[in-house]
Amino acid sequence: MVNLEDIRLGDLVRVQWNDASKGEARISKDQKSDVQFDIPVTSWGVFLGLVGHRTKHVVLLRDHFQMSLTLGIYDVDFNVVPLGMISQIAILKQGELDPQVAALLQTAFLRARIRKQKGRVHLKVEEP
Repeated sequence: MVNLEDIRLGDLVRVQWNDASKGEARISKDQKSDVQFDIPVTSWGVFLGLVGHRTKHVVLLRDHFQMSLTLGIYDVDFNVVPLGMISQIAILKQGELDPQVAALLQTAFLRARIRKQKGRVHLKVEEP
């Protein structure tokens, strides 16, 4: 496992974490419970940084669609994983995403209004 300090913007990473679970259970004093609380998940993506005020989350870019090169519009699919749920993180490839593109997407992501809809965000990226 690597330290978060070793991961740079644009690195391709693999994150192993436990998802929250929701369910219903029938409780019986005669039966042992089969409820599973730890739901292991493995996510891969390009590291876009940490976000969150009370709880820190790792932002992983899954896909980015360059919708308009001239207008600087991207659609972005991402995962946001709570830091406390991560059991292991590994760097698969350093600098997978061009540093300038990674920085632009990170800045736009932090400014975006996020619709909780399959993790896709429509970003308008304005270059400096």
